[in-house]
Amino acid sequence: MNNFTQSSLVDCEYDGVVEKQLICSICSHPLINPKSDSQGHIFCEHCISKWLKDNNTCPVGKETLSAHQLGDAPNKIVYALENLRVKCASCGGVVPRGTWEEHHSNLCPNRTIACPSKDVGCKAILRPEDIDQHLSNCKFHQMREVLVVLFDKITDQSKSINELKERLEKQELRNSENDKLIEKLKSNPSSASSPNIASPVAQPERKQTPPKKNPFQTLILTGHKKGVEVVVRLDDGRLVSCDGDEIRAWNLKTGQCVKIISGTYGVKSMAVLPDGRLLTHNQIGLIDMWDLERQENIKSISSKGVVYSITTLKNGQFATGGNFAGAIGFQDKVCIWNAEEGEVINAYPGHGGPILALSALQDNRLASASADKTVRIWNLEKKHCDKVLNGHTGSVNLLTTLPNGLLASGSEDKTVRIWNVDNGVSIRVLTFKLSVWGVSSLVDGRLITGSGRNTVHAWDIESRTAIKINSGHEAEVRTLTTTLDGRLVSGGKDTTIRVAGVTE
Repeated sequence: MNNFTQSSLVDCEYDGVVEKQLICSICSHPLINPKSDSQGHIFCEHCISKWLKDNNTCPVGKETLSAHQLGDAPNKIVYALENLRVKCASCGGVVPRGTWEEHHSNLCPNRTIACPSKDVGCKAILRPEDIDQHLSNCKFHQMREVLVVLFDKITDQSKSINELKERLEKQELRNSENDKLIEKLKSNPSSASSPNIASPVAQPERKQTPPKKNPFQTLILTGHKKGVEVVVRLDDGRLVSCDGDEIRAWNLKTGQCVKIISGTYGVKSMAVLPDGRLLTHNQIGLIDMWDLERQENIKSISSKGVVYSITTLKNGQFATGGNFAGAIGFQDKVCIWNAEEGEVINAYPGHGGPILALSALQDNRLASASADKTVRIWNLEKKHCDKVLNGHTGSVNLLTTLPNGLLASGSEDKTVRIWNVDNGVSIRVLTFKLSVWGVSSLVDGRLITGSGRNTVHAWDIESRTAIKINSGHEAEVRTLTTTLDGRLVSGGKDTTIRVAGVTE
């Protein structure tokens, strides 16, 4: 899903009529970063956040509402919004809204860009072909390293000043309360037997009783400033996580963060190439390749569309699922890329909706899951679709391959299906009370599922029995994976990554 800023789309001109269900009830414009409450009311994220600062009820139904009760809007709303046709004010072209940022930033023939040193003071707005000439003369760019250091120091000093102001305000409040009590005692001396005067000096915090230990939890990794969107495992046992704007690598033996890559704006998914390089895709259609050891970007590839999913294949290739430009316009298709060249080798149309998950299978095959309620099995050697797996009644958002070669798919229909990919038969169906947001597998063959807010289960597929795992997260869990030694890894909106042993 594209996370647009409120200002980037609010003034756009839409081509055609926008359906009522795609209009925000607060601002009366097409929804931007839509959020939904438990009653199905949908609002722009910016609008509902601003509303809840001054109100504690839903602006439509008037029932009690708070920020933590909001969730992402249904996928069908998101996809409908991304397929709205938007007119470009610069060139007059019409593009799907989901590709508008890519068009605006990279494809529009009349686009302009800010100087790369805008963050340190340069206000120049340029055409792309003029950027090299500008940088050769830009004083801000030439002094960038010095300015960055100065700006960082100013930021740190401002933070310290604000903290001191807060402490001073609290002290002044305590002093004021004491003055009132003293005046009261002077006017009524009889009440002086047991005055309760607040001390002007901050009292030491009371010793808190340590929380009860989670019997499953073995390690908590902290450091991210935002909710963790994705966690992947490296072949050497390290974990790599991303909160959208920052990548961190973790040593599980010490629990320490060993690498940090900043500036990964808007990352929603990540994959690892066989040589350890990382692949990420962001909300404006760019695929980035990262050298984790050197902590730098190796290359950026324009997908010419919207990427929803990414996975790595053999022989230095990777696959993406999304909505991409083609000879007959934008299509939902799986694309196979050469990682070194950054070019598409093969493209496989066929799905009738966005491709939301990918999973590499044995024998040079690939599974893709889509909002069209199907899973497709692609034979990459013969370059065609072997099978279409039908059975889900809602958008299929999740895929994972089990150690025994079976495939698990999770859907908005609140089920997880287990498939024999050789004959296309669904051999198990697991049903949940709430939506399923994560699937993974343990080395012993058990399936891990995440549903509801932060409920995690480990399933024995044969017996269809499960044990519930206390994830320990204080907020919504967003991603699941496992370690090489069979522990469960979960990343949450509470900014933590938790590594837990799974007992029998």
